[in-house]
Amino acid sequence: HDGPTLHILRAPDGGGHGELFLEAARDLVGRELLAANRVLALLGPLVVQARLDRLSPEARAMVQRASVVGRVFWEGALEAMTGSSGGSAPVREVLDRLRAIDIVRARERSLFRGDREYAFADAVTHEVAYASLSTRTAARLHRAVAGWLEQRGPGVVEAHPALLASHC
Repeated sequence: HDGPTLHILRAPDGGGHGELFLEAARDLVGRELLAANRVLALLGPLVVQARLDRLSPEARAMVQRASVVGRVFWEGALEAMTGSSGGSAPVREVLDRLRAIDIVRARERSLFRGDREYAFADAVTHEVAYASLSTRTAARLHRAVAGWLEQRGPGVVEAHPALLASHC
């Protein structure tokens, strides 16, 4: 046997235990069996997925919907995907809970006047949330975002054609 052995640690209950993975990674880096940058690349998405798994189903679904819009997203787009109407309390309440745990952040300015703009706190969370969607669900949600953008008026579509194109 020529190289170091990498042991895969799994929690007995199969639950999301990002802390266990982090401790294993610290141990491997400390013993110089794995470079720190490889740990982040390998375990980062696992830790994020464990964090998303601990969310309520409602909050996890909101994160997934937001991931379809993009790294930056708008409250109105999420309302359009959920069938809610302008300023709906449930969408805003869920976003407030996600802000409180630093999964998303509110932005001071919005591309769309009168609509709150948010961004994912980090790119990995956005990517992991999007990857967790089935192709069929992602396509359905992209159509809803495209419809929401078109309803914003022809000026929006003309001013931001790439934004609309990413959802068609």
